[in-house]
Amino acid sequence: MGTIGEQLKEYWSRDVVFMRPGATASQIEAFEERYGVFVPADLRDYFETVNGFDLSKTGFCDNNCFSFFPIEEVVPVDNEYWQNPDAEPYFILVDFMIASAVYAIRLAGDANSESPVFVVYPRDRPIRIASSFSEFAEGYLKGEDSILGY
Repeated sequence: MGTIGEQLKEYWSRDVVFMRPGATASQIEAFEERYGVFVPADLRDYFETVNGFDLSKTGFCDNNCFSFFPIEEVVPVDNEYWQNPDAEPYFILVDFMIASAVYAIRLAGDANSESPVFVVYPRDRPIRIASSFSEFAEGYLKGEDSILGY
């Protein structure tokens, strides 16, 4: 069945989504160093395999109105956008319907920490929807309501 990055790449190829080439190890390491976080293996695989949509060719989203970001555009969630429930850093990975909601992952400074994914609506508390990037991506690929939210 392949890694989660390979599964997303295959799905988006069928959906005619243009993807960016995979990120390099040095790009991922630079992200980790910049923010003092650890990128878990499943998220690392995504970045190394596809590294998000090529928005210059795809437009702003896929057929389900999702836009997956490359590592260069993954940024911490701005506290103006939502109410951060704790001191852990959250990073926006995916946009839904031009910021109607975003999907953010909690990253920590060590490999043993959990990295759950949350859906965030403007100025609301985040809603945990997956325990990992893989669980989120698998739900996205299956069209699960618990992930897609509609």
